[in-house]
Amino acid sequence: MKAKPWTTITDDDDLVTHLVSLFVDWEAHCVGIVDCDSFLEGMEKGDLNSPYCSPFVVNSMCAYACVSIR
Repeated sequence: MKAKPWTTITDDDDLVTHLVSLFVDWEAHCVGIVDCDSFLEGMEKGDLNSPYCSPFVVNSMCAYACVSIR
């Protein structure tokens, strides 16, 4: 997945992919607050108008993965 246009914190696509994957694998299925298929579809398309994916959501997932998943 591409870091841009979702985050300006890093240009490292691999890091963003890893962090989002951690969140999706470990948290989203347990908590169920995100429709993962719709979210990932919007993110992969780079669709800033997606109702399921936004820069806020991507950055929140990355931040959560950084501090919560070990």
